[in-house]
Amino acid sequence: MHKLMKPLWYFLAAVFLVETWLWDKFTQFWLWLATVLHVEQWRKQLSDLVEQMPPFFSLILFLVPAIVLLPFKISALWLLAHGHVIVGGSVFLVAKMVGLGLAAFFFDLTRPRLMTMSWFARFYLTVMGWRVWAHDLLAPYKLKMLAVLVPLRQTLFEIRTRLMGESGSGIAVMRKIRVLRARMNRPKT
Repeated sequence: MHKLMKPLWYFLAAVFLVETWLWDKFTQFWLWLATVLHVEQWRKQLSDLVEQMPPFFSLILFLVPAIVLLPFKISALWLLAHGHVIVGGSVFLVAKMVGLGLAAFFFDLTRPRLMTMSWFARFYLTVMGWRVWAHDLLAPYKLKMLAVLVPLRQTLFEIRTRLMGESGSGIAVMRKIRVLRARMNRPKT
């Protein structure tokens, strides 16, 4: 039984790290989008409103994206169950990404109020502990993958440089293709 559980723990750790990585990226994305759309004032007003709310209402605000997108996820699972793999998978993926992004955005807004609830602060510390555990569990494998990928990346870069030339344009490739065609079309003697 123990041998069967080990791969499950590694899988769960990898999924958890992907989720936390996406969480971090979506937090950055929503902050960037707020800057691009010039809605910092709206974000500031929402943040001020959250500061005035009781912590429980901040929790409800934080959970709104998950609640709103739940019907979309259920619909996507229904579509998947009825053989509509592409549509169902697409709907689920979009709902997951939007939900994760909005949850990250709202958590960034509500974190100070949420941390005033002792049970939530303990839960947050537990989740951060899981993150450290997942990193520690997968760190040796990540190093092994990097040891393989870094030389591979260098080799691919060298091949690209040889094909494309130093300028990075496709002119060198086209020239080499013309030379190869000319060699192939030469009459054999």
